[in-house]
Amino acid sequence: MNDIAVKFILLMIILGVDSLMAAPHESVMTDFDIPYCSGDFEPDGDVDGSDLAVFSSDFGRTNCSDARPCPGDFNEDGDVDGSDLAEFSANFGRSDCPVPLSLATEIAEEQAREVWGEHISSGPPFLLYDAEGNPFSYAFPVAVDAPDFPGYEEIFDAVRRAGEEYARSDRRFYTEVENLIGQSGTVEVAVNWHDFPVLVVRHALHPYFLSLDLAIEEASLRLGGEVQLEYLIYEGPHELYYQFNAGRDPLTLHAYLLKPPEEIFPIAFEESEVAQFSQDSVVAPVNAEKIEQVWRLKSQNVSALELNAVKWLNHYKSVPVVQWTHWCVPTAATMVAGYWDHFVDGATFTGYGRLFDYWFDHQPICQNSNVTNVPNFIDEIIDHTTPTCTWSSNGFLGTINNLNQYNFTWNNTKGTLSNDWGWPFITQEIDNDRPVVWGVGPNKPHAMTAIGYRISGSQKFVIVYNTWGATAKQQLAEYNYDQWSGAANTKTGVGRLWQGGGSGGEHAVLTFPRGEEVILGPTTVSWFVWGDQIKWTAIYFSKDGGNTWNRIHNDAFLATQAGWNSYAADFNEITSKGRVKIENYSSLFEYISGDGSPNNFFVQGKPDLIPDVACRRDNLGRLMVKVNNQGTTAAQASVTKVEFFPGGIFTLNTPGISPSGTVEMPVNIPAACWNPDCDFQITVDSNNQVDEANENNNSASSACIG
Repeated sequence: MNDIAVKFILLMIILGVDSLMAAPHESVMTDFDIPYCSGDFEPDGDVDGSDLAVFSSDFGRTNCSDARPCPGDFNEDGDVDGSDLAEFSANFGRSDCPVPLSLATEIAEEQAREVWGEHISSGPPFLLYDAEGNPFSYAFPVAVDAPDFPGYEEIFDAVRRAGEEYARSDRRFYTEVENLIGQSGTVEVAVNWHDFPVLVVRHALHPYFLSLDLAIEEASLRLGGEVQLEYLIYEGPHELYYQFNAGRDPLTLHAYLLKPPEEIFPIAFEESEVAQFSQDSVVAPVNAEKIEQVWRLKSQNVSALELNAVKWLNHYKSVPVVQWTHWCVPTAATMVAGYWDHFVDGATFTGYGRLFDYWFDHQPICQNSNVTNVPNFIDEIIDHTTPTCTWSSNGFLGTINNLNQYNFTWNNTKGTLSNDWGWPFITQEIDNDRPVVWGVGPNKPHAMTAIGYRISGSQKFVIVYNTWGATAKQQLAEYNYDQWSGAANTKTGVGRLWQGGGSGGEHAVLTFPRGEEVILGPTTVSWFVWGDQIKWTAIYFSKDGGNTWNRIHNDAFLATQAGWNSYAADFNEITSKGRVKIENYSSLFEYISGDGSPNNFFVQGKPDLIPDVACRRDNLGRLMVKVNNQGTTAAQASVTKVEFFPGGIFTLNTPGISPSGTVEMPVNIPAACWNPDCDFQITVDSNNQVDEANENNNSASSACIG
């Protein structure tokens, strides 16, 4: 950069070790100084002869006003004179002028209204840099269906509060964030004229808000004390970094993995399947004429759209959202495969029920630093025996066809100039209601799951799940397709998966429990069966998030019929990581399909009241009646009955008892009971007021020796 290149100044985050989790202030990212080019009147990124003509037409005017503005009145003193000429001359000849913030703001708001409607409110933008530390884009946070933007401090507070309840990998985390501040989005607009105007549209909070506190903590541990945030660096759809320093060499941390680049080892694209994205193809020329045309349209009339079209998969909600696991290619490919075996109300494809057998909380092996909720399929396509993981012997397509005995076809096409870098293949697949694996470059390739496309004026966007985030909203983004085809792009590719084979209309889905329910004791497990070939089902329960399983019925299999099926199960082991899975078989016990709870549910158990019949007497000779709650939840107030033989029946009002708690109550022993011993029986919850784990252990008998 030369001396007159654009400079951006960010306030530093200076946080001590004891205050690492404090919410950053709004000014940290929004206070920046942008020295724009005085005299880029068109604007088009340079100050040349056409701008000189505009300035000359104003020069000498002394009546500049709001009604009759003078573009050349740079110091806003009502005239265009020598001081304005000096400023214009200082900028004349520049070709590195940034996009004015005012224009970028108009473009961002127009794009936001197109995506989310009129009821939006925008917050202050912050800046992203490229890998060389040069300004790259403005990021405009947006509140959707809200009259006011919540403000940075409120956002960070909501993220911190949600993080106290749930891990970032738990989909309830982002749901809780939205409960606190409402729906959010982000529009990223280019700073430089040689890029397309709108680069990214995110349907959620920018990752900056979601992971900054964790990144500060990690950076402080690595650098050994106070840290300063220098830049937020954007290198591509998955290459978002924080750059910190602590008065020494900088530390760059990936915004999702919280690791420096040298500690990240991507799984190579498979040569036979997804891997051809990594092979060199013809480098695309920078389409300067097209970029200039788009900017001219945006600069002249932000709302003027040549064509406005948006197309989503008809059943896009059937694409399962899988959080980044074993790098981007396996994750994106798993989502595309899972489209054909994923239950969503109103859209279930039957016949491919062996792809996803169950979901589980993945352990932190290979590069999975966070436990994530994933289907078993993703582990079948990956070999865990190496430190960073590699493709399994079956690989992606082999797992579908060889292991699960289907007949799918994988069509991988490298992006080249002749096929418009794969755009026709993306639109054709979306029009035919099939998701796509979209690979982009240029330097660090990334694969995403395409579920739609948008044409906004002269710009084209691919609507994707970008593999980062635990919820659909976190992953949902729209990337400017031409930004990748217009770069030195050697990694573009489109992977199309076409279904084949299968078990016809034979399929089964677990309908309860699906996850996040609170289960107390006996519960009905239900599942629905399509077709008439499934005759037997086995049901398994896991109390550790799907890592180990135990069958919940005594018989090896349960007789099953087409349509609705159910089984009364008893869950008494307390856990916050409960899951159920079903395995479905033919009359010959051939495996046809499987399904499982896609999220953890809670098993809270029940109270279980029992009497302690030891003869204990106080100093007044009264019998001390003791009631224990050996259950896992509190018991409400109840009635305890004591019957003496002879002597009659006495009732005692019994207060609520906490789990593993005990109460003692005195009762007078009738004189008639002594003959010479006194026999008695104690019955807890004698009026059946408490729903207990075991109703058969409420009575016991004993005697006091006379």
